[in-house]
Amino acid sequence: MKKLFATLLLALTPKLTLFSQDPIFTQAYSAGMYLNPALTGEQKGYKANINYRNQWPLISGNYITNIYGVQKRIDSIGLGVGINILQDEQGQGTLNTTGIGLVISKWVKFSDKINLAWGVNTSFYQKTVDMSKLTFGDMIDSKLGFTSNASADPNFNSTVSYINFTSGVLIQYKEGNTGFTYSNINTPNQSFYTGSSSRLPARLTLHNTTIYTISKILDWKIAHTIVLNKQQDFYSLSTYATSQFKWFKLCTGFSTMNAIIAGGGLCFPRFSINYTYETTISTLTNATGGAHEIGMSFRFGNKKEYGDKGSLSF
Repeated sequence: MKKLFATLLLALTPKLTLFSQDPIFTQAYSAGMYLNPALTGEQKGYKANINYRNQWPLISGNYITNIYGVQKRIDSIGLGVGINILQDEQGQGTLNTTGIGLVISKWVKFSDKINLAWGVNTSFYQKTVDMSKLTFGDMIDSKLGFTSNASADPNFNSTVSYINFTSGVLIQYKEGNTGFTYSNINTPNQSFYTGSSSRLPARLTLHNTTIYTISKILDWKIAHTIVLNKQQDFYSLSTYATSQFKWFKLCTGFSTMNAIIAGGGLCFPRFSINYTYETTISTLTNATGGAHEIGMSFRFGNKKEYGDKGSLSF
């Protein structure tokens, strides 16, 4: 049976105002360019990343988000450049969003221990609605039940496109980094209706990761990460600790989105992979299936440019 989701009903009704929200990844640093464009080129050489998130997989209204990125740090001029692609699917493909962005960062050495960076992401987005997966009142016949087509609305467009701008700053130091991101600076109009307005609210993000060396001999480190997001009236806070022993990592923490976070990963100079699972602890219960997230990164180029093990934080 076809299902009409409440969020889509609001999105397609011109007299109602819908304020949508950006996808948020628990493995924030695994999707660094999405977290903060100033993180572009944080590590030397070439780097590619793939991130996957499946939220509420046991219900039909789940959210699946993928991010693909590739970046390069150009030390000679202190620049980081990258391409970031986002694909978001809601309600089993009913509402789809695709975005591709050019990301540029500028790095400045402030002292022997501190680097400063500023970055900007200019993205082109396209959002589409699959009307074949929706049902409306005028599709119901008193004798035959649901018919195949709803009445056409000349003001409705099944596809909407827009440009989006995001900027961020970062302070990098020996023990970690702290950054601030201002997303959706231009609050683009996402309305599917001609002459109507549905603005994507600006999102503010504050993030920090601090690394503690427990034993150099055992190659054992611990990192604490915190990511705070504010968008319209929506707040989210994720905080977690990561322990890395040689090439193996474990992660545990919690999110104010009513979830306990747990995961693990492997980290090598050329390749890393992380997996986290979020267990829902609210009255919604974990019958939704929680949320699965996978993050992978690949580093390539001259070996001297990727000699470190990469980011400790998830």
